[in-house]
Amino acid sequence: MRHPYTPIRRGADDEDSSEKSSWPMTRRFHYDFHSMLRLLGIGFLIAVVATVGISLLSWHPWHSSDPAPSSAHCGNSSAEAAAMGCSFDIMSFTWSRKACFDEELMHEFLAARNWTWWLASDGNQEVAMETVALGIHPRLFVSWEYHLFHCTYMWKKMHRALLRGTPLDSYLLDQNHTAHCSHMLLDRNPLLEQRNTIIVTKYPSCSEG
Repeated sequence: MRHPYTPIRRGADDEDSSEKSSWPMTRRFHYDFHSMLRLLGIGFLIAVVATVGISLLSWHPWHSSDPAPSSAHCGNSSAEAAAMGCSFDIMSFTWSRKACFDEELMHEFLAARNWTWWLASDGNQEVAMETVALGIHPRLFVSWEYHLFHCTYMWKKMHRALLRGTPLDSYLLDQNHTAHCSHMLLDRNPLLEQRNTIIVTKYPSCSEG
C-alpha cells in the first residue's frame, strides 16, 4: 500500500530563496542569544555585589548613620586606672573599662596553667598572682607558653565580643598585634618554659558606643 503523501519537489530558486530568508533569522537568533547571556552575566554580578554589600553592612558594628561611638580611657597609670573604675586584665596585661573587660575568659585562661611572673629574666624574683592582679608593675617577665596563651586569649576575646556585640578595646583592634601573634604562634623554636618574653602594662581605649 502506497503512502498517500508525497514530498513536493522544489526548484533551485525556491531552495536559494529559503536559505537566503533563513540566514538573517539565524544570525539574529545568535545575536539575541549572546546578548541575553551578557545581560544575565551582568545581572548575576550585580546580584553578587549587592549581596556582599548587604552582608558587610549587616556585620559592621557601626554604621555611618549612627552616632560615632565614644572612646573611654583608663588614664596613664595604675593609680589613675583604678580611680576611674578600670579593671586589670592579667592575660592581656591591660587596664580595661568594664565594657571591654571579659573577666570570665580571663579566669578561664588563668586556670589553664600554673602561671608564674618574674621581675627579671633569671627567674629569681617571682611575683605572686595577687600582686600581678594589682597592675602596678610596668612590665614583668613571663614564659614563652604564657606568650602563646596570651595570643590565643586575645583572639578568643575578640570572637566572644563580636558574638555578644560588646565593644573592643584599641589594643585588641590593633592589626600589628594580630600580625605579631600570628608570627609567634608559628615560631616553634623556643621552649615553652623559656623566660624570653617581657609583658608590658598597657592602657588602651574602649569604644563604649
